[in-house]
Amino acid sequence: MPVEGLYETVDHVMRNSTTPPGTASSLVATLLAGLSSRTLDTLDELGARVLDVQERMDRDPDGVEVDDIQKQSTAIRTLEGIVGERVVVFDRLRVLETPTLDLAGLGEFRMALADALYLDRAIDRLEKHVTELRVRFATNQQDRTNHRLAVLTVLSTVFLPLTLMAGVWGMNFEFMPELGYRYAYPIALGAMVVIAIGSIAYLRSRGWFD
Repeated sequence: MPVEGLYETVDHVMRNSTTPPGTASSLVATLLAGLSSRTLDTLDELGARVLDVQERMDRDPDGVEVDDIQKQSTAIRTLEGIVGERVVVFDRLRVLETPTLDLAGLGEFRMALADALYLDRAIDRLEKHVTELRVRFATNQQDRTNHRLAVLTVLSTVFLPLTLMAGVWGMNFEFMPELGYRYAYPIALGAMVVIAIGSIAYLRSRGWFD
C-alpha cells in the first residue's frame, strides 16, 4: 500500500478509536484492523463493478467490451497479490512473541487476521465470477461469428445456382438453342427467381434463420 494510504489509515483509526492504543502491540493491531477495514471497502467497490458488468451483459451482451472485463480482472489480481502477502505476514505475526510485540491475544489482531482470510476467499469467488463473464463474452462473440457465417452460407447457397446458370448462358458458343427461343430470357429470369425463393424457403424450414 502507498504511504499516502497508510497515512489515511492512521488518520481514520485515530478519528474513530474511542481509546488510544496503550502499547506498541495494541497500536500495531489497531492499525492492522484499520487497514483490513479499508481493504474490505475496496473489495466491496470491486464487487459492485463486477456486478455492474454482469448486469449490463444480462441486459445487452453486445454492450460489454472485453476491456470492461479486463479492467476488473486486473484489479482483482492486484488485490489478490496484496491480500495473499498480508495473510502470510499475519500468520507470522500470530506466532511472533517478543517483549515489545505480542499480537496473538489481541482482539483487533484476530479480527484483522479473520478479515484477511475472508478477503482471500472472497477474492477467489470474485475471480470465478470474472472468469464466467469471460466465458459468456467469448460465447457471445462466437455466436455472432456463427450468425455471420450462417448469413454468408445462405447467400452462397441462394446465388450459387444462379451464378451457374448465368455462367452457362454466358458462354460464347455459336449454336445454343436457348438463344434462338423467343421466351428464353423471361423463362430464365423466372427460373432464377423460383430457385432463389425455393432455396430461401428450404433453408428457413431447416432453421437457418432462427
